[in-house]
Amino acid sequence: MTTIVLMGIKGCGKSSVGRKLAEELHIPFYDSDAEIVKRFGKRPRELYRKKGVSWFMCAEQKVIKKLKDSETPFIFSSGGGLCDNEEALKLLPNDATKIFLDVTEERLFERLRRCYRKGFGFPAYLSQDEETAQQEFSVLYAQRRNRYQQISDIHITITASENIDDIANKIITHLN
Repeated sequence: MTTIVLMGIKGCGKSSVGRKLAEELHIPFYDSDAEIVKRFGKRPRELYRKKGVSWFMCAEQKVIKKLKDSETPFIFSSGGGLCDNEEALKLLPNDATKIFLDVTEERLFERLRRCYRKGFGFPAYLSQDEETAQQEFSVLYAQRRNRYQQISDIHITITASENIDDIANKIITHLN
């Protein structure tokens, strides 16, 4: 068993699937966002807005560097923009299996829109106007999806009918 890194665009289910995989495989689970909160005392969205993208990328690198020293395999749910952080990618364990959780643009934006309409706003890297945010997300989705396809070892396409258990089982099948 090697370390598993779940990758994908924000809202694709990395954290939920990661927790389930860790439970099924009996190995530790680490979530990038939770580790950032633990280390820096604030939510990633707030840190990104206040300190900027460069600072946030360094924070992400520090989290990965700390986890990389683990002597036992683990599941790591990365941040949605990991593919844009070359230094963080270099810090991932060499033997890690990188798994891309691929969800359609429409489903992902709908998840973001629901959060926005509940008063949480869009992620810091998008405009807070719904129409503009959708256009920006479309460009970002295409870029990041392409990059995740290039850097992943396993590509998991997630359909609307699949739940967390289904996705975890699909990953376990690929790993075996």
